[in-house]
Amino acid sequence: MKIKSRLSFLFTLFSAVLLGGFTYAIYLTYLHNREEEFYKKIQLQAITKAELLLEAKVHASTLQTIYESSYNVLFQEEVAIYTTDYELLYHDAVEIDIVKETPIMLERISRQGEIFFKQDDWQVVGIRYEHEGQTYLITAAAYDAYGFQKLENLKYSLMLILAIMLVVIYFTSHFFARKALKPLINLNQDIGKITASNLDLRLSRKEKDEITEISQSFNHMLDRLEKSFNAQKNFVSNIAHELRTPLAALMAELEIATLKKKSKEELLEAVKNSLEDAKRMRELTQDLLDLAKASYETSEITMSSLRVDELLMESNIEIKRSFKNYQIQLIFDETEDLEMEVNGNSYLLLVTFKNLMENACKFSADQSCHVKVGNKGKEVIISFHDNGPGIQLEEMDRIFEPFFRGANSDRAEGTGVGLSLCKRIVEIHKGSIAIESPQNQGAVFTVRLPLL
Repeated sequence: MKIKSRLSFLFTLFSAVLLGGFTYAIYLTYLHNREEEFYKKIQLQAITKAELLLEAKVHASTLQTIYESSYNVLFQEEVAIYTTDYELLYHDAVEIDIVKETPIMLERISRQGEIFFKQDDWQVVGIRYEHEGQTYLITAAAYDAYGFQKLENLKYSLMLILAIMLVVIYFTSHFFARKALKPLINLNQDIGKITASNLDLRLSRKEKDEITEISQSFNHMLDRLEKSFNAQKNFVSNIAHELRTPLAALMAELEIATLKKKSKEELLEAVKNSLEDAKRMRELTQDLLDLAKASYETSEITMSSLRVDELLMESNIEIKRSFKNYQIQLIFDETEDLEMEVNGNSYLLLVTFKNLMENACKFSADQSCHVKVGNKGKEVIISFHDNGPGIQLEEMDRIFEPFFRGANSDRAEGTGVGLSLCKRIVEIHKGSIAIESPQNQGAVFTVRLPLL
């Protein structure tokens, strides 16, 4: 069931309950009022008959004649008058006798003064009547045919009005629901126009309502998707380009080695070149795997309490194990309350620190790197200094792009993935990375991580 149909049905159901209760209350109120008014009419008729019989001295037979001649003119009635000794003085229709008066009933009337009750559809009144010092007991019964007919007419009228109102309410609510949901229908149509080939399209609404908020949230999602999609396209394109070069070189070396008989020295040279190409492919593959791991959602990465100094020392040991000529000096602020604990992933932070250390040593003339560690506010600050040629000003904005390599890339081999990987990892840890590079004075990469 669509939302507009569901809204129409629920609103109509609510209205049916509300209006049904209201009409039923009207019906019960009229039913009660009719009953009360009819009791009063019966009581008035009984007193009138008693006055005619006792005060006006109208003969009983005359009253019966009047009763018979007016039978069913307004409503059926039957009046009986008794003495306190339960002697019947007058009865409208003894042969009918709707109310079977018993001594118990008459004694109750004498004691209470008046009683009211129903016998089938007949209403009965019993009253104690005083006249010239004598007490009389009167019963009167009547059937309100006219009142019941009006009650029946009222019931059908209320049911008809209720049915008409519910039909009107359903179609009215359906109209307003459709009108209220029209922006959602338009929004759905606009969303259907957005595909992978036109992710630049956006939803637009001028009204300030909840649907506009949904549109804005959807546009923000499209911004992220478009950025991710473009980055993915560039990433795949760069991967293909980067892998093509070492693969082509490797295949060329192997093809040349098989074209004609080679000397042992030539074959060794071909194998050496092939190993270099394979090594480059391995490094590129590892960098790509690390970048893929760093692209996970933060919720998928296990975080724990870590000490930055321990991670830096472990990174130093691993770098020296792979590059024995690299010189790395760790310089810690001598402040006594130097804090080192951060919330992070040990593997990813080790990748970051090793990349920055290796990068600094690679571009330094003496293959050295100075790592300074300190605190500022609620952050731990780690800066990696090299004494290389530095980075040109026009390259500063692109230095963290995947596969970007600057003008000085001929000084050292690399894949161009390391710095973009470091930036992504630092952002995952809610930190920041920045670069400073005075001309011909080397470069300084500064990493800031929030303390626990």
